[in-house]
Amino acid sequence: MRYGFHMFCIIMLFMCILYLLYYLSDVDECKKGTDGCSDICRNTDGGFICECRDPRARLSNDLKNCIRKYLT
Repeated sequence: MRYGFHMFCIIMLFMCILYLLYYLSDVDECKKGTDGCSDICRNTDGGFICECRDPRARLSNDLKNCIRKYLT
């Protein structure tokens, strides 16, 4: 009985360590230059968001390239 409980605790401790290593190691794609944003890159937890400097521009469907809106 005791051996099973100890193994359970060891396994749970190992799983907690793996969880912390995986979720607390956020990569900054903007600093690495792997984001693909055509203008501004903002790092977020677990990812990034591309933005456009020009208020008359918007992001294209790929959410990485800025497209200028034409005012009519």
